[in-house]
Amino acid sequence: MVIHGGCVYIPIPAIDLQSQKGVVPDEAIKSLRQGKSNRADVLLLLGDPDERREQDRFFIYTWIVEVIWDLTDFGPDPWLRLHYYCVEFNETNEIKRHAHLGAHWLKDVHDEMRRWFKESED
Repeated sequence: MVIHGGCVYIPIPAIDLQSQKGVVPDEAIKSLRQGKSNRADVLLLLGDPDERREQDRFFIYTWIVEVIWDLTDFGPDPWLRLHYYCVEFNETNEIKRHAHLGAHWLKDVHDEMRRWFKESED
């Protein structure tokens, strides 16, 4: 049996269907620098976040990418991959730290998110 495979990434709207922001591109994430970029840079580049926490100390951007695996003998197999781009600002509004979190399984990405927020408490 021979299996020919491939995949297609299809961005779908942010979980908050009102926002319609979509995917935060890797180039945008790479352009933001810890200790150099500030809150205004993030807002100008990405717009309003999907979620704000702790009096705007944290911005969270959310999106889903659907990955469709084309397994010829078995037909298409769609997976949803949830992504978060999390930004923490310091008291002078510069990026203290930021991370792109994403996983195939919702539990995994939520675990990543909990770990990321726990690190801010340490």
